[in-house]
Amino acid sequence: MATKVRRTRPSEWLEKAQTYLFNRYQVARAEKPRDAAKNWLKPYVLQHGVDDGDKGHVRVMFPQPMVIGTTTYYGLEDRRIPGRTYMDEDEVRTFLAGKPAAVRSRVIRKVTTEVVDTDELYALNQEGKVSDDELDSLLHQKDPTYQLWPVEEEPFE
Repeated sequence: MATKVRRTRPSEWLEKAQTYLFNRYQVARAEKPRDAAKNWLKPYVLQHGVDDGDKGHVRVMFPQPMVIGTTTYYGLEDRRIPGRTYMDEDEVRTFLAGKPAAVRSRVIRKVTTEVVDTDELYALNQEGKVSDDELDSLLHQKDPTYQLWPVEEEPFE
């Protein structure tokens, strides 16, 4: 005669913990091949893709739409993320060397060490003591980075 086994449902928190740990394991297992594919695709998209002409994104379209789950993908896009604008403090110091002491003293301040107060440089620009061209010559932009994204909308042709 077979013995009766009574199964009880695990408590909700253990069920949630198991779901969390299982999905964490699945994600970790999927990361390596996903990252390898992404690292291969990024230079491919940049080399073979077409610049959108607007924001600097580069897109490569699939020959046929690809359906994964319930989402239809039409290609991949390497999205351009502009570099941050900054001023090189050494360049600002060199620039200010040719300015009157009253201008230099507003931008170069002594705290413990000298720092460039870029807010004052902008204020001097507003007051006409530093021209727009001079200010623009001090602005730099770091190289943009790119981020790979799927294209989920049908392309316009």
